[in-house]
Amino acid sequence: MNLDSLSFALSNISYFVANLTKKNFKSSVQEISKLVAHHGLEAERHLLRCLFSHVDFSGDGKSSGKDFHQTQFLIQECAYILNKPNFVSTFCYALDCPLQQQKSLRPSANLLPQLSRVLKLSSVQEVAFGLALLNSSIPDHTNYTVGFLKQKLPDFIKHICELDIENQEEPLDLPPVILHLLLNHLFCGTKDLGISSDLKESFVKSLNQYLGDNIPLFLRPFLRSSDLDPAMDSVGNSAKSSEDSIVDVIQEMGYNFTS
Repeated sequence: MNLDSLSFALSNISYFVANLTKKNFKSSVQEISKLVAHHGLEAERHLLRCLFSHVDFSGDGKSSGKDFHQTQFLIQECAYILNKPNFVSTFCYALDCPLQQQKSLRPSANLLPQLSRVLKLSSVQEVAFGLALLNSSIPDHTNYTVGFLKQKLPDFIKHICELDIENQEEPLDLPPVILHLLLNHLFCGTKDLGISSDLKESFVKSLNQYLGDNIPLFLRPFLRSSDLDPAMDSVGNSAKSSEDSIVDVIQEMGYNFTS
């Protein structure tokens, strides 16, 4: 891809985001969508970075000021990115590397609650953003996020366990990407998120009842470990014993590995 073409596209995205108005909102969003579709991941993460950088998260969440249209656009994007496989790296990049004018995304215990208020996040989005921010390159972000998840995650999982999902009368509004992220942190994460073994077991049981035989392959190691080929255990163990394991390298680098 021509670097000049990409740079020009990123500059245009910055301009469109900074100058959103009621009159040009629809046309600007359409132009931005075309640029993102054409230039891919780099343009996608630049867009999210610009949007987060142009919204004031220090207010009361009423969004009636000069950042109103940026806030509305960001609310739309926050629903969309949960289904993207690069959600974690895109989200962390936006919060870890905001543009210079952004002063309200500094690490604090109030950051995620403020994001929730301003962006009107659902419980799924709150948990998703929290889980993603555990991968931040800024230690303070990670530390504050653990406290946030300890408050939110137990009730969130209990709510899922209490759904009548066996009869599927209530939908499980949890994107596969976020479900995988959650299960990975519950069973492979290094942070104590306040989830007991009994609650984990109930959660897995509920998910198995809901998904039945339609469990995606990438979720089976968490939900149907008994179905896995026993021969793979030796493969996994040998990989873990390697001092130069690529898995260890990726885990150590976190989302920066994808940058």
